[in-house]
Amino acid sequence: MLYYVLLFIGFLEAISCFVLMTTSTMKLREPVRKNVMIALSLILLMISLFFAGLLVFSVPAMEFFAIAITLLISVTWYFFCSADPLFVSLFQHLTFLNIYIAVGYISDRLTLDTDRLTYNMEYVLIRLLLYIVIIPIFFKYIRPGFRQLVDTLGPEWRNALPVPFIFLILQICMLYYPVPYWHWEGDPWRTAISWIAYALFAAVYYLLYIESSAIVRKNILEKRDLLMTHQNKFWEAEFSRRKQADLLLRRQRHDMRHHNAVIVNMLREGLSDQLMAYMESFSTLEEHADNREYTKNPIVNSICNVYKQQADRFGILISFTIHVPENLDGMNSIDLTCIVCNILENAFEGCQRLPEHICREIDMQMKYAANRLYLQVKNTCVDGIVFEGDIPVTQKKKGGTGIKSVLYTAENYQGTTNFYVQEGKFITQIVLNLQAAKKRTKK
Repeated sequence: MLYYVLLFIGFLEAISCFVLMTTSTMKLREPVRKNVMIALSLILLMISLFFAGLLVFSVPAMEFFAIAITLLISVTWYFFCSADPLFVSLFQHLTFLNIYIAVGYISDRLTLDTDRLTYNMEYVLIRLLLYIVIIPIFFKYIRPGFRQLVDTLGPEWRNALPVPFIFLILQICMLYYPVPYWHWEGDPWRTAISWIAYALFAAVYYLLYIESSAIVRKNILEKRDLLMTHQNKFWEAEFSRRKQADLLLRRQRHDMRHHNAVIVNMLREGLSDQLMAYMESFSTLEEHADNREYTKNPIVNSICNVYKQQADRFGILISFTIHVPENLDGMNSIDLTCIVCNILENAFEGCQRLPEHICREIDMQMKYAANRLYLQVKNTCVDGIVFEGDIPVTQKKKGGTGIKSVLYTAENYQGTTNFYVQEGKFITQIVLNLQAAKKRTKK
């Protein structure tokens, strides 16, 4: 009876570790809780069927059935829980099947040749130790780079599929045909060839990692160069605006005695209506010369002024409520430009989709408190905005880069993002933890 219990525990261990391993690089489908509960319910049902079969049928028959049900469970988990594109999911699934088979083979090779009960205990323990080492490595080290690569490569993932598929066929043929590996006693060449094949497998994946890392770095550098270009344009626009305002202010000061003379003369002659019109025109001129200092932070102030000019040109009402210090310690200027510009750019595009006779508005609120940067942008929008999970689906062809950049930047600052529509307005809320960035910089 203890042998059957160990066999069932080993099956549960294999399923649990495989699910955790696949989740380590997977993007979970929204709503996460609902989909995970459905998948886990189906998995528990299949595990119950395996346990019932274990009590009714022979162990060899159930060992074959365990392989089939493990594959079915893995497909079920991906179908309900994975939000990744098809080719990304296939690449993950095939890769983890390879790792699953390899872990089983390595555990068997490390197990001592003893009686069946002791063998199963050692096998379950060694396999558990291997997964305890592997799974945290995937969560901590593999996942961040892999998620960046998913966003970077796109359709090119189909070109990577042959690697895990070919190795899966190679493993099956090498370990199970024509002679299963547990009958290799006295044939050291097969064992040596298997270890060489695994070394080759690791080398190929390492080369893929090197190449993919280079692609990700290139993509990040291109985005940073683009953001630097945008930032330089904002600085140039801010410099030009301040220069014009300064020239206008100097001219006004030079002409002030003439204005005073005109005002005194109108007062003497009692021309109150003409004086009122003259003062109103002078006030309008002063408003035009206003520096519009929304905040002491030069980058945010520059961005606000540029988008205010664009809003005036397109007839969009825009307002800013900014409470941030002159220097945001813990956040570099490129990330700040990325967040604010992309959100305002999306808000402008949302307003421009509305007919001109409808009031188009943008309201931006930004504040800094307790080492956290809070940003909220509300803009009027059209009806029927589609969401994929909690992320809005872009309406532009080949668009969506701005949202991805915002999400990636927020993740780097251990921040949160929230997008939703309420009362005809699209609302974006972002919170960035600048303290986390400081700690990362110190390390």
